[in-house]
Amino acid sequence: MINWINIAKGLGILVIVFGHSKPPGIIFESFYHFSVPLFFFISGYLFLKKQPSFRLFLRKKVDAYIIPYYLYGMAFTLMMISLLFINNSVTGDAIWILLQGLLLGQIDYMANTDMWFLQSLFFTLFFAYILFHTLKIYESSFMTIMTVILLVILIYYFNGIRNYYFSLTTIPTTLLFFLLGYFYHKHEDIDRYFSLRYLIPVTLIIYYFSFYPYRAELDIGHSIITPSISLMLVNAFLGILSIILISKKIKENKFLEYIGGISLYIFMFHQIFMPFIIPLVNAFDYDHAWVFMWIPVGILKVFLSILLFEFVIKPLKGLKMGVYL
Repeated sequence: MINWINIAKGLGILVIVFGHSKPPGIIFESFYHFSVPLFFFISGYLFLKKQPSFRLFLRKKVDAYIIPYYLYGMAFTLMMISLLFINNSVTGDAIWILLQGLLLGQIDYMANTDMWFLQSLFFTLFFAYILFHTLKIYESSFMTIMTVILLVILIYYFNGIRNYYFSLTTIPTTLLFFLLGYFYHKHEDIDRYFSLRYLIPVTLIIYYFSFYPYRAELDIGHSIITPSISLMLVNAFLGILSIILISKKIKENKFLEYIGGISLYIFMFHQIFMPFIIPLVNAFDYDHAWVFMWIPVGILKVFLSILLFEFVIKPLKGLKMGVYL
């Protein structure tokens, strides 16, 4: 595995964790524009033109994403039911809603809403296989353009429709970033046209000028893209490219490479600590405590996620250190 990929994923997962730690609104919104798209972009970058048979491909992806979704999802559901029981608020309806959210992939009812990512990545790879190995879009510029146009139309159609079943409404957006990553791999020499000295300021200027007047927003999990797909694509691509160029410049960083390698687990685990962390922060007798506490909270969540992986998940499952995103 090329070092910069895990470094980029390490930076990306840090942005996601800190973005989920109640930072000020403008920071929170800006993190959404490139952090999750980055992982689908990298998945596209890593996608090989030559793949195994569809049956073997499907079995591997089910093992990698669908089975963990239900196994970890059930664990999170049981944990949520236990918390409801402790708070004397557990009811039959509450249990049914949580189970329904898990079984049908309804993000609003999941015990851990971040689990949508596993379903979305599975179906993104599923449709990518069809596009590349059944339709072979890469062999025709016309097919590629038509695929992009279709995805944009679907993004418009699904925009604002709640992600109710198996994250299917997220697929046009995730697949679009996947395709961008795939074609970036084919034309990686584009890097020479960009300099971080100018790219980062330009990225920030374009984002903030689109955020303040237009409230530009990108929330893939909830299929929310406003006010325009063009702004979303420009902001996301510039943010992704900035992270990639920073990662290539770093070249080697053991910590970022490590958390990049287990980024899927950090993604799944980091939010489960919030029910215990929020009361601690709120205990401060200060109205704006989160303005100062979101960075320590993010660091704590990364640390606890690593501990959970190293001392619970890894020993129980005998997991090998690998890359899953």
